Amino acid sequence: MHSGRMPTIIRRIRRGIAAIVLALAACQGPIGRSVGPDTPSIGDLAAVTHETRLTLSGTKSVPSSIFIDGEEVVARDTLTTWAVVVQLPLEGTNTFEIKALDDRGQISRSLFVSVVLDTILPSAPTVTVTSPAPTNPVMLMGTKEAGSLVRLNGRVIVPASSATDWTYEATLATGPNTLTLTAVDAAGN
Repeated sequence: MHSGRMPTIIRRIRRGIAAIVLALAACQGPIGRSVGPDTPSIGDLAAVTHETRLTLSGTKSVPSSIFIDGEEVVARDTLTTWAVVVQLPLEGTNTFEIKALDDRGQISRSLFVSVVLDTILPSAPTVTVTSPAPTNPVMLMGTKEAGSLVRLNGRVIVPASSATDWTYEATLATGPNTLTLTAVDAAGN
């Protein structure tokens, strides 16, 4: 080997290595630390629903794609918002892991979102009423499922609460009255 050529080769190798390190730093931020896209956000979402299909939507970094449970559901684009319809396969709690993938192949931190699917109808409310009513208005009272509301002829008369007993003062028309009571739970059943 020629002793005069070795320093030139070493200098070129060192410059090449430095160029690679700078390129990696420009792509990843501080050397040795990978900087991925921001964690996607999620918009308003009901914690409990009776719907088996649900739209998830939120914001994301540009340009990035969205993955839910490891499957790409929104292709990489230059939008800052995203939306996708998902199935709720299980009665009870359904949890989704949401991540973003940027154009450099870096993955965001996970966002976990849980939604409870409740398709079970609440128990019908009970009611006690005296007929014919000795006074007007008449006091209606009964029981309901905890967390449900009570409707009388389609109008909410008892708001949702953890209570199981309820009362309502109803003004009746002269003559026969038809009273239809229904309960609606937090999922909308």
